[in-house]
Amino acid sequence: MDIINEGVMAQWKDTTRYSWSDSKKYRKEPREMTLDTGSVRIVIHKHVDYPGEWFMSCVPELMRRQNLGECSIEKAQAAGLERLRKHLVSVLSVIDSSVEVS
Repeated sequence: MDIINEGVMAQWKDTTRYSWSDSKKYRKEPREMTLDTGSVRIVIHKHVDYPGEWFMSCVPELMRRQNLGECSIEKAQAAGLERLRKHLVSVLSVIDSSVEVS
């Protein structure tokens, strides 16, 4: 899933950091994917304490280590974007309700 922002398409990139000691077998499946829209960087990643589960973090720090459960990386990407979208809609709703109408 890609995002188009101001005519520029952002694409998911494998940003997994590998150690020299990691075997080639271990390097086959990404453990971290990043979508950088310019203003928000969304990272879908594994966590050492929760094997098999995906998490989502956003920079700026909108969300951190959101558990997306055990699923394929494609489903984790879609679930992460949907969770962020719902969060942003909620934030915008609070902002809209606090804006004074003159």
